[in-house]
Amino acid sequence: MKNISGAKQVRAVMTASAALWAPLCAAHAEEAPTTSDVAEQAEAPSGIDDIIVTAQYRRENLQKVAVAITSISGESLTQAGVSDLTGLSASVPGLYLSSYSTLSPQVFIRGVGSNDDGITSEGAVGVYLDNVYVGRASSALFDLFDLERVEVLRGPQGTLYGRNTNGGAIRIETMQPSADFRAGIELGYGRFDQRSVRGMLGGAIADNVFGKVSGSFKQRDGWTRDAATGARLNDEDSLAVRGQLRIEPTETVDVTFSLDLARDRPSSTFKEVVGGTLFDLYEESTDPFSGSYDFTDAFIRRNIFGGSMAVNWDLGGANLSSISAYRSTNIHYTEDYDSTPFPVVHIDTRQRTRQLTQEIRLISKEGDSALSWIAGLFFLRDRGRATDRFILPFFGLDDELTNARTRTTSIAGYGELSWKVTPKLKLTVGARYTNERKRLAIQRQYLPIGGGAAVDYVALTEPRTSFNNFSPRLVVEYQANEDVLAYASVTRGFKSGGFNNFPANAVAAAKPFASEKITSYEAGLKTVFLDRRIRLNTAAFVYDYTDLQVFAPIDTGGQVPVVQITNAAKARVKGVEAELFVRPASDLNFSFNYAHLVSSYRQFDFGDLDLSGNVLPRAPRDTLTAAVDWSPQVTTNLNLNVRGEYVYSSNLFFTPFNDPDLQTGNVGLFNASIALTNATQGWTLSAFGRNLGNKRYLAHGIDALAQSFGLKTGQLAAPRQYGILLSWKY
Repeated sequence: MKNISGAKQVRAVMTASAALWAPLCAAHAEEAPTTSDVAEQAEAPSGIDDIIVTAQYRRENLQKVAVAITSISGESLTQAGVSDLTGLSASVPGLYLSSYSTLSPQVFIRGVGSNDDGITSEGAVGVYLDNVYVGRASSALFDLFDLERVEVLRGPQGTLYGRNTNGGAIRIETMQPSADFRAGIELGYGRFDQRSVRGMLGGAIADNVFGKVSGSFKQRDGWTRDAATGARLNDEDSLAVRGQLRIEPTETVDVTFSLDLARDRPSSTFKEVVGGTLFDLYEESTDPFSGSYDFTDAFIRRNIFGGSMAVNWDLGGANLSSISAYRSTNIHYTEDYDSTPFPVVHIDTRQRTRQLTQEIRLISKEGDSALSWIAGLFFLRDRGRATDRFILPFFGLDDELTNARTRTTSIAGYGELSWKVTPKLKLTVGARYTNERKRLAIQRQYLPIGGGAAVDYVALTEPRTSFNNFSPRLVVEYQANEDVLAYASVTRGFKSGGFNNFPANAVAAAKPFASEKITSYEAGLKTVFLDRRIRLNTAAFVYDYTDLQVFAPIDTGGQVPVVQITNAAKARVKGVEAELFVRPASDLNFSFNYAHLVSSYRQFDFGDLDLSGNVLPRAPRDTLTAAVDWSPQVTTNLNLNVRGEYVYSSNLFFTPFNDPDLQTGNVGLFNASIALTNATQGWTLSAFGRNLGNKRYLAHGIDALAQSFGLKTGQLAAPRQYGILLSWKY
């Protein structure tokens, strides 16, 4: 593929979008409607409701935000049976979200993400819980309950948020305490003996003091089975509690304290052999949801704690916010890594992480001024400790033990300045400067199988490194009229480098992998037309990467190859997205979202392999969701909601090698839900079904043991699931 200049790329993006824009802009060439016209449209029973988002820290109509963003309400997620982040993929174009286990969510947006859950890893997609950055992948997959909404922003984010991320951001907003008394409870039961209880209680405690407590409990048997013992794997056992206290000491100041705790105790994750035979000693199971393991006592244990204090101060012309937060995660898990009945490789891993963040934001108020701005400072201190033990009894090899301690310190300043050049034309300039320092203390040893003193093969090594980056952003947006917004942006993104925690020797331990840089060119159009019955949002983009961080198996000099981060010199991602929502009648909605993605490594020498031209992992060429919602009023007090959706993804690979054994194939899923609500009494009875066609496909693929033991393993996605929910709210 030829290298083209940034200016030519912008023109290419604009040209690709013009085909979508031209007929719509022509349809809206008339002058903007008057304020009274807009009010009448908003009140029309068949008109599309405005979606309010806070992605830019102001309450704004989604159609007026010059960012590719999707917002999903907490209520719609509940009715669809979605209880964690992995269920969001159907609602967001370009989002791929799956989970190898509770500890290992795979979050990719537009082909950009990371599946490394090691102690030195960081995600390419930022997850925020009530504006608090959740830095560790191992603690980002938690139960979603008591939500107001989830907002997913696509593309590099660095000039609005505390932590810079190249792939995008997922903002989870919970219901905040208020003066109104609120209470609710939800009971659920489903396939595989799934049981769930959720509850919430909140209201005024004293004058200008409001509180809320919410909690969730879930248990479910596994949908896979160990044929040797009959034990079920991939089960669920979680408990989560959140408490919030909001105080308004004055009319201009409010302070919110939050505490959240979560405990997970599932059994070990099920994987199966999807390629290889272990030197002809083992054959793949004919039942994709059954396998045989020699390590029958494997388990997963995770404890999460989070605390934060958010202070908001109305200064008159601006709002000042301070968010102080602390989060910790403790993990211990064991696993039959080879997924065979032979004692080849077992893993025993312990991780402990501590994260302290402080963010200060100053945001101008919207008014008559042509200028508006956001400025912020962000500080992060992250400490981690891990012990990874590879147990290798098959060949009588010594165990491998790795002890690692990490520390990351990040300081950043960011901001945006917007200028309304005319009532219709706005320019926004943003920038971010980041200074990041990383330290690693690591030691790798052999533990003699017959006992005796440990033997170093990587003596204690304590490297450190630092990264500095300046990332600008430019946005041009044109509000043709009240219902048409066109925008184009150029953004530089940055993700710092770091160290791998399984080095082959002291030299490798001291050598960091490079920071990842991206230049993003994007153009989009947001429209509402036909008397507010149709909403169509489109975007086209080009990403140019240098030193893209890639997770792949590497021989580190030990007895077992491990998966590490390396850098692909150059990569490119191009795509278009569309979100269509149609309301032909007040009780009938059709929605459709589509993403087309073309990704490739432009320059990537991996040892003796040239991977140039290969598709990026977890970057399907085509994804779409088509859904219909029907919400008739049955009686004066009873409302019915019926939803059906079809979710399609073309083939994707799980490794940069594009291994045919580790791919999904084309996948089409059917999901449905039905809910009956009594608005007067506050109860809702609903039923949901996911993957109703019982489609079988890989959700995760691993090739770490392919070279040494001839094994490739993977995990299938969940089979057909269904259940019922009974809830009551006051």
